[in-house]
Amino acid sequence: MFVETLELSDQEAEILDAAAQAFMENGYAATSIDTVADVLGSTKGRIYYYYKSKADLFFAVHDEAMRKNIAALKPIATGPGAPLERLEAMIRAHAMLIMTRLPYQRISVQGVEMHFTRGTTRRNGSSCTSWWKCATSTRACLCR
Repeated sequence: MFVETLELSDQEAEILDAAAQAFMENGYAATSIDTVADVLGSTKGRIYYYYKSKADLFFAVHDEAMRKNIAALKPIATGPGAPLERLEAMIRAHAMLIMTRLPYQRISVQGVEMHFTRGTTRRNGSSCTSWWKCATSTRACLCR
């Protein structure tokens, strides 16, 4: 189940900001923990304290992006007003998220692209039930 709110420490937020920037600029495959540490201006040990792997870090950024999207859009979607008015307000809110949090929004799209194009879903007899564990794969699920 997706958690809508999660309190991040200042350290985690800084790491996620740097990771979002690095993944957006370089893509998943070309980004390493060292790359994120360089953007952060820190050591990779600081990152590994919170995240076990590049995949864990990527999907933490992805989850944070989705949390921000839900937090901004759900109150509008379930709030008062005519459907067209709510839809217009949701479009404006999402556009603001894109303009103010572009790296996170780009990672949310990359995560979905990885899910659909890189074999992170169950197929060919795979026993994979956790698609985020397969994020290091470039062509197929690693859980086979």
